[in-house]
Parts: sequence; C-alpha cells; structure tokens
Amino acid sequence: MAGEVAGFSRENAKLILETVRYLRANGFIPAQPSRGRQTIPPPTPIFVRNDSGEEIPAYACLQTTGTVEDGGQNFITVDKPVDNTGDAGPYLFNGQEPIEIGGFGIAYDGPLTRMLTDGATLSSGDKCRPVVAEWYIELGGDLITIVGDDDIEPNTVRGVIGAAGGGGGELFRFELTADFTTGNTVAATIKTMGGSTVGTGISLTDPEAIFFGLPSGSKGYCILQAGTYYEIQAACAAEEGYV
Repeated sequence: MAGEVAGFSRENAKLILETVRYLRANGFIPAQPSRGRQTIPPPTPIFVRNDSGEEIPAYACLQTTGTVEDGGQNFITVDKPVDNTGDAGPYLFNGQEPIEIGGFGIAYDGPLTRMLTDGATLSSGDKCRPVVAEWYIELGGDLITIVGDDDIEPNTVRGVIGAAGGGGGELFRFELTADFTTGNTVAATIKTMGGSTVGTGISLTDPEAIFFGLPSGSKGYCILQAGTYYEIQAACAAEEGYV
C-alpha cells in the first residue's frame, strides 16, 4: 500500500549491501545499458581455508597446500606462494573478501580472474608471476598474462592464469649482475628481445654450470620455461679468463 515503509536492521542492511556488491563485482548485475535479458550462470565456488598465519587480502595470490574436511565440506588449504613455478602446488586467487587467520573463504582458479599487484603499472599482454612469500604478482615469468586494470580496488588487475601454454620456451636477453662463481644460478637483468627490461636481480639458471665463471656484466640469451630463466648462450672472451 502507498505510504508503507520497509525497515531493516543495521546488520541486515549491511548483509544486503555486501551481497549486492559481491554480485556486481562478479558480473551478475551488468551495468546499464548492457543489462538486457542476459542470464549469467554463477561460477562453481572453490572453498579454501587460510593456513598462512596472516589475514589474506582481497584478490591475493594463493598457493594450494592440500585439503581438509570441516563440517562435511572439503576445503582446499592455501598459503602464501613458496615458489613462482607451481611446483609446490597450483595457484588460486582470493575473492573480494579478506580471509581471517584459520578462516574460510572462496577463491578462483580463472582462467580470467582479479589479481592483486604490488602497484606496478601493468599493460595488456604483460607476463607476470607469483612472488614468493607475498600476496601479489609481479612482472616476469610466463604463468599469467595481464588483461588490464580493474578499478574495483587499488592495485588490482584482471589476468589470465596459465595463458602461456605448455612446454614451449620464450627467448630473452640477459646481463649478469653478479659473478657466476657458485652453484648453478646467478643474478641477472632480464630483457625482452626488443630491449624492454623484465626485471633486475632475477635468478638465471644453468643446470650444468656450462657458463660457470662468467663475470658480472656478461651478456647473452636465455629462455623462459615454466617460470624459470635458463641460460643458453653467452658471449665468449678467452682473454677475460672465461669460456
């Protein structure tokens, strides 16, 4: 009837607002005028438990560590990444709600999903990777391809997980930033073949230590496979004491 007023408690009003924000953020309430009559099926939820010992922020990069049963529901246990190759477990990304220590939440496995960044400027087509012991992604690697910024939260982008495809290698240039004198890895600046810097201080791997003895400043070529840069060719100069 005209003149009737509906009221909500503060708690219910907050719940309604959070629900509407969630539906809008995940595309269930398209903005006008594109709304039309489209029906968008909800994604299958991935239930996770926070085993990190820290609160997980919105859109954080998570690495799976196993599963656990709780109250008749199977949850995937997640933590901060311990590698940037996926060897220790595949990656998920948290939704828009933080997850308290030991708490439960919903994560996403993509392929297209929102991702937390360190604030760096990222453009469509940039290749990124998880960061060990951090919640955000960074430039480098080949596990994630950036689509573009997302204004839902600061330092948030949309990216595609696993967009690089399997098995192949991408060619890059390198310049050592340390002497190659221990182990089978050395720090280097990695650049694209066009000369754009991918990152500095990146670990360059030589499993057979073929280029052992190269001094800092040496340049050459490397390939990227499964998130690791492998040295494949370097300039030789016998007069400088290395081959």
